[in-house]
Amino acid sequence: MKCLVVTLALFTAYVKAKKPSILFENGVLNMEALNPENKDLGCPQNFYTSLTGSLASPNFPYSYPSGIRCNYRIVVASNSRISFNLNSLLLPNDGQILVYDGIDADSALIYTLNSSLNTGTFKLASVKSPNGGNPNIWSASNSLYISFYGGTMINSSTNYGFNATYSSYAGFIQTYITNSTGLLSSPNYPWNYPNNYDQIYTIVTPSNGSNRFPRLQLRITDFYTEASYDYLRIVDGSWIGGQLIALYTGIPTTPFVVNSSSNAISLYFHSDEAINYRGFSLFWLTI
Repeated sequence: MKCLVVTLALFTAYVKAKKPSILFENGVLNMEALNPENKDLGCPQNFYTSLTGSLASPNFPYSYPSGIRCNYRIVVASNSRISFNLNSLLLPNDGQILVYDGIDADSALIYTLNSSLNTGTFKLASVKSPNGGNPNIWSASNSLYISFYGGTMINSSTNYGFNATYSSYAGFIQTYITNSTGLLSSPNYPWNYPNNYDQIYTIVTPSNGSNRFPRLQLRITDFYTEASYDYLRIVDGSWIGGQLIALYTGIPTTPFVVNSSSNAISLYFHSDEAINYRGFSLFWLTI
């Protein structure tokens, strides 16, 4: 039984404008850039690096200040992914929790909760737990960014807030490709891809001389997946938790083109437990 709440659409495409990130300097996480977060008085710790941990709204289990905004980052080992579980939750109608698969809000939005009156929406299909349990929210990368807005419609007699726990698990196999041009397709293409499949591909172009590294262009020539549940996420750079370029699912009109802003681009292909189609086929070249 699928837990994703979706609209009835045959195709969804999301393309995000790129902007420079201050969180990385020469490929290394800039710790100082993380510290200005949570400027609101009363926000708790905002950066978590242990293998397991817990986080909560300010003053939990008691109410937080009206209108407070807090951000939380979880970063585990580079070859790991994260299971994030909301254990206790009560928000006013204008409260909100957003969860991104990556280091900041430029990453892929995978879960949104607009109030405690609903159970939230998985923007991207969740993945089954490695131990067979029921997951709450899973990352594909080794990072999660959680944005919390407490809202202002607070009843003084009610204790609002949330607490959550997380754990790290072994990550997906990542395939690295260093050719300047080539072909890539989903498994079994042009026949149907398997269920419960997750794969990360990273393409990195070699230097063309004088320390110049050309950018990449993907040309997707065929695409057919189960809408909203099976998808291809395309990210700028060699880390799948980086800046989202595009997200494709369903039956788009092909061909279409995606350009990187660097010499690396990463792709994450996911299928859930039921209904599969032929997937995708693409080729890439340097520009």
